[in-house]
Amino acid sequence: MGEINYDISCSESTFNSIKSDDRFLKMLILSRCVNGLKFCLKSFVDTKGQTGPLAAGIILNSVFFSSSVLYEGFLLMDRLANDFRDIDSFKNGFGVLLHDKNVRQLRDTFLNRMRNKFVFHFDNEVPQESLTNFKLPEYKFASGNGMSSGGMWFTLADEVVLNYLLQPDKDETDDELKKKYIKLLQDVSSIIFRFNESAEKLIAEVLGGMGFTVKFHE
Repeated sequence: MGEINYDISCSESTFNSIKSDDRFLKMLILSRCVNGLKFCLKSFVDTKGQTGPLAAGIILNSVFFSSSVLYEGFLLMDRLANDFRDIDSFKNGFGVLLHDKNVRQLRDTFLNRMRNKFVFHFDNEVPQESLTNFKLPEYKFASGNGMSSGGMWFTLADEVVLNYLLQPDKDETDDELKKKYIKLLQDVSSIIFRFNESAEKLIAEVLGGMGFTVKFHE
């Protein structure tokens, strides 16, 4: 069986009747958030398995950016509660995420640091704080493949922000930090999946009530 192709659409008259509805506008904003998360995840998946400094940098930054978009998604989720908290798709999706203690802890620590300190903003305190407890076998400012600038990656900058993100204790070993980083990746990936699933169910219910329908085509 081939791929199933479909559109979710509405008539012009329906669109004109809802285009100023604040609930519809919020669905557009939520959809942009989901698109941003999928873009970051696609970068991660497409690069996974590749080697070299550029691939390693893209994988790491896909985590940084997806986590920061996710943080913004949680801020949006708080606003969505004002209009949608009483419908089933919100209660069973975003409502559960909002009350998950582990999600809130990740949101207030790792996701907050990424979004506010070195992804959407470039804060001076990040390298200053990170370098007070920072050791590497060799300090490579940049690495690359070939002579093109497109094949070069500023590796030290990413090492510094990763150190800031993980905030290691003086006695923590490299192996312990690696385990902390892997757990962070697993937690973020799990929450992004839950966020996207919750968003798509909410969007489906809200748009269905506004007159959108699914059309399948070859």
